[in-house]
Amino acid sequence: MDIDQPTPAVKMERSYEAETSAAIIEADSLANSSDVKSNTAILLKITELCFNKKDWTNLREQLETLSGNHGHLDLAVTEMIKKSVEYIDSTPDIDTKIEYISTLRKITEGKMLVERERARLTRQLSSIYEEQGKISLACDTIQEDQIETFGSLDKRTKVEFILEQMRLSLLLKDYVRMAIVCKKINTSYFKDKDTVDLKLRYYDLMIQHGIHEQHYLLVSKHFHMLFLTDVIKVDESKWPDIMVKMVLFCILAKYNNEQLEMMHLISKLDELEKLPLVESLLKQFISNKLISWDELVARYNEPLLKKLDIFNENTEDGKILNEALRERVTEHNILVVSKYYSRINMVRLSQLISLDIEKTETKLCSLIVDKSIYARINRPKGIVEFVPAKSVHETLDLWVSDVNNLLGLVEKTTHLIEKENVLHKISQSS
Repeated sequence: MDIDQPTPAVKMERSYEAETSAAIIEADSLANSSDVKSNTAILLKITELCFNKKDWTNLREQLETLSGNHGHLDLAVTEMIKKSVEYIDSTPDIDTKIEYISTLRKITEGKMLVERERARLTRQLSSIYEEQGKISLACDTIQEDQIETFGSLDKRTKVEFILEQMRLSLLLKDYVRMAIVCKKINTSYFKDKDTVDLKLRYYDLMIQHGIHEQHYLLVSKHFHMLFLTDVIKVDESKWPDIMVKMVLFCILAKYNNEQLEMMHLISKLDELEKLPLVESLLKQFISNKLISWDELVARYNEPLLKKLDIFNENTEDGKILNEALRERVTEHNILVVSKYYSRINMVRLSQLISLDIEKTETKLCSLIVDKSIYARINRPKGIVEFVPAKSVHETLDLWVSDVNNLLGLVEKTTHLIEKENVLHKISQSS
């Protein structure tokens, strides 16, 4: 039976104990000194040794240990982190890469000198999660950093980061968070010509959010801002589509003074004349004339609405937009009737707006609640009154005004009579 023989010790040519002890003492003194250059060299050497051995676990442990040692100068730790960031692309697999980036993000938290590196690491980790289909994790990761508080970053970097936060929020369908994040960007920043690409991305995201939230007037204003952008306005292939959507979403918005002002603003644009079909549609909603829903569909559905993907009736958003257009036509017709009638029979009103009596009353009540119009419904008699009842003070003011006008006419008449008498006496005496 063979018995394992002990491995003989390797015979050393000489002992390095003295040199090692001296080196340790010297390294300890350097590490505890205020010499930035020496501390930086030591930290970089430690990370380099771990990287050369491809020992990623040890490298992560060393980074956490060294960055947490407050005896080291901040500048030395900063240089170590910046050098460690360069090793990311050399990670052997995606899991190691995620762990390594997570470690770097952990040690950069709260460090002002490496804010740029942290922002880059956060976006990189978020992109990895997104590629893996972990949208929720990607969104949570990028939302962890309050980028607007990073003082060392330039404005463009911050806006790009916030736009990425907005995009992922929309992708996750977290519209509440999207509404909060978008307020971090001041649109006055987009006046700079170098920010055109960011401006287009911002308004594209805001349009998507506005359509979902059914804030159609805001959507129209966003399209208007895109239309005023120079690169869009000179591009014949882009501005017509933006102009069409700007008009349609303005029409889809609920009636109020702001919406009416927006419609008049759009109607004054010279480029609108190049789109006669869109111009005629807008004029119908500006004018005080009734709109026939059947005629509107027959005239504009095929050549205009069906060519737009957003009005595709096979999609949920398309159904909502088509229904909103129908609602706006009804709303417009009721507003027109209220301008020409002080009181009207409910049956006649339903005939004018092409709805049954029940839906007419429902829509009318909705407009009354929104304070878009004033109306009182006498259900037993089936009468709608659009003229508000005058208060006692208004009636008295009207009476006083009428009396003043009457006294003015009497005074003027008396003056004319006196004038004629004087002229008659003069003619007789002569």
